[in-house]
Amino acid sequence: MPTIRILLAVLAAVLPALAGPHTVKKESFEATVDLTGVFLPVTGHPIQIDPAAWTDFTILEVKEQGAPVKKGEAVMVVDTKSIDRAIADGEADAKLRKLALANAERELENLEVSTSWRLASAKRSYQRTKEDLEYFRKTRKPLSIEEAHRLVDRYERYLEYESEELSQLRKMYAEDDLTEETEEIILRRQENAVKDAEFSLKRARVSRDRALETEVPRESVDLEQNFKDAELRWNTRQEILPRELEQKRLEVKKSRLEDQRANENLAEIQDDRKLMNITAPTAGRVYYGEFLHGKWNAATAAKVLKPGGKLPARTTIATVVPNHGPLLLNAAVPEAEVAKLQPGQKGFASPTSAPRRRIPIEVQTVASHPAVDNTYRTVFKLGGIPKGLRIVPGMQAKVKVKLANGGKALTVPAKAVVEKADGSFAVKVQPEEGKPTERRVELGVESGGKIKVLAGLKEGEVVLVPDEKKEASQDDEGAEAKGEAKKS
Repeated sequence: MPTIRILLAVLAAVLPALAGPHTVKKESFEATVDLTGVFLPVTGHPIQIDPAAWTDFTILEVKEQGAPVKKGEAVMVVDTKSIDRAIADGEADAKLRKLALANAERELENLEVSTSWRLASAKRSYQRTKEDLEYFRKTRKPLSIEEAHRLVDRYERYLEYESEELSQLRKMYAEDDLTEETEEIILRRQENAVKDAEFSLKRARVSRDRALETEVPRESVDLEQNFKDAELRWNTRQEILPRELEQKRLEVKKSRLEDQRANENLAEIQDDRKLMNITAPTAGRVYYGEFLHGKWNAATAAKVLKPGGKLPARTTIATVVPNHGPLLLNAAVPEAEVAKLQPGQKGFASPTSAPRRRIPIEVQTVASHPAVDNTYRTVFKLGGIPKGLRIVPGMQAKVKVKLANGGKALTVPAKAVVEKADGSFAVKVQPEEGKPTERRVELGVESGGKIKVLAGLKEGEVVLVPDEKKEASQDDEGAEAKGEAKKS
């Protein structure tokens, strides 16, 4: 007996559990697609900043999410102390740059004129010192040496003349027995003349020695050095002065460019200062973030829209939605459903805030390519919001789109259909007599747990529907029975 019971359990495990037969017949069939959508404004005014230079946009005050604003009213207040200080400093720097640039341009004008003068002056100095040195070597040096010698010779002759004359006077006066007073005066005068001649000769010899040993050699060295200095100055200035002129030209050009860039930067900062007056372009409500690609994206904006937060550049941080502006309904449709939708299809939306109310809708556009989240943006036009129903942007709704306008069709329960390895579909058909047989079928759309049958079945035939709960229970019993069988 136990063996028979185990075998029956195993047999029950491998046979399909059936919920019961289903008679195929034509019945009303209405296919729909169920989605979740969000109400979005047709028009919205994004608020973002696009600064050219300034980066610090620190928030002091900001309107709350959903707050009403009038046209021109501040949506947020930004700290302007730093930028105002930077503008004041920049304007002062601009004045100083203007003065410095004017001085540099004047210096350049002077250099443009004086460079040729300074080159000519250096060349003249070089040529003159060269000529002076050559003249000294060829002419003045020999003359100076000769002059020193001839001066000594002259005073030697002068001394000789004066001494000879004194000697003759003495001889002449010595023959007289009595020297008269006049003769004494003449002799004394001549003696003094000899002494002067001796001193002049002494001085001439000292001068000659000084000239030959010191003055002429020293002048030669000085002229040689002057020539070297002048030659160095000339060679150096030929290289340096044109470079100094070109350097000054480049410095002035750079200063002009820096001044232009600084002025442009100051102008950009001044323009960025105007961006800090963030006001509502129209009367409406403030929404944090932006409505983009059919979604309301507020996560990034919510992190910064608070006192102390810093506004990011070129990012929509808020959107002003006009009062009483038209709305549309947007849905992110999964790939499995998008092929079923096309413009013109109608349906209704049930707002999450009022699930028993209905808003007529019509498919307006269906995206041909997926978004980054692999869904397809589908836009629905609203047929009219019922009186008393309050709908604002950002609210969600359940969406039901009709794919067919009713009518009779052959259907089978979706559970009765199995997919085969080759990708086809089949059902188990129960004939009036005999065992069930498997039959391939061609299927249409699926909705509400039923699938439209296009071919393979006739009205009145019976298909078998598996009972998933019984299958699960029998799977457990079969596993248990197999375990007992292994033990026996």
